[in-house]
Amino acid sequence: MSEIEEIEEIKNESNESNKTIEVTPAFLKNIKAVMEIASQRIHWKSDELYPVGTVMKELSDYLKVD
Repeated sequence: MSEIEEIEEIKNESNESNKTIEVTPAFLKNIKAVMEIASQRIHWKSDELYPVGTVMKELSDYLKVD
């Protein structure tokens, strides 16, 4: 693969990760509920707690906007 092809591939991957999609508040509520149930049943490692907590907070913040 040439350098130009590699740069184009990286550029395309970057564009894919920055896409915005619309979801309903009901979908976010369902995801949050599933995560809360899973969180009660899973024995988290200490290094996993922060990312999970961050996702849960973001979901809560998105749902408060409505």
